Amino acid sequence: MSKKVGFANLDGTPSDLYKKFRNPALSGEAVASIIKLGMVLCISEINMSMNSTINR
Repeated sequence: MSKKVGFANLDGTPSDLYKKFRNPALSGEAVASIIKLGMVLCISEINMSMNSTINR
């Protein structure tokens, strides 16, 4: 789960985003980045699903 939201690098070490999240002064920025990424991934998945439905 940590890798999917960007909190962990591929090798399992904490990412810069996770370090921002842990910093009270930057945690809001980190959460906003996660939400934006989640929306982009969700929209991308919807588009791929619609394309596969249309191309049948």
